[in-house]
Amino acid sequence: MLGTVPDSRQRLRSAGRFVLPCPPSARRLPAAFTLIELLVVIGLIGLLIGIMLPALGKARASARQTREMASAHQLMAAFNLYSYEARDRILPGYAAEAWINGSMPVYNNEGA
Repeated sequence: MLGTVPDSRQRLRSAGRFVLPCPPSARRLPAAFTLIELLVVIGLIGLLIGIMLPALGKARASARQTREMASAHQLMAAFNLYSYEARDRILPGYAAEAWINGSMPVYNNEGA
């Protein structure tokens, strides 16, 4: 071995460690995402948001309607309790007969 340059194995062996070198193709790692990959991900996120927004609006409208109906039910229960405690007398006002038979008119935001 006189006159030859030691290869990497011999250099590592002489340092007290032995490590197998990796082939050059295995050493190269991608540094980051490419611009195309980032644009595809941004496009997919935009598509998912576009799909979810109408569904979210419908869910909010349904929740609002449920909340309003629950409030109307509580009002009807309160008036019925008042009527019971006041010996079947009710407060005068609009549609008094509807309170008597339990069919209170309920209107939504559009008045229907």
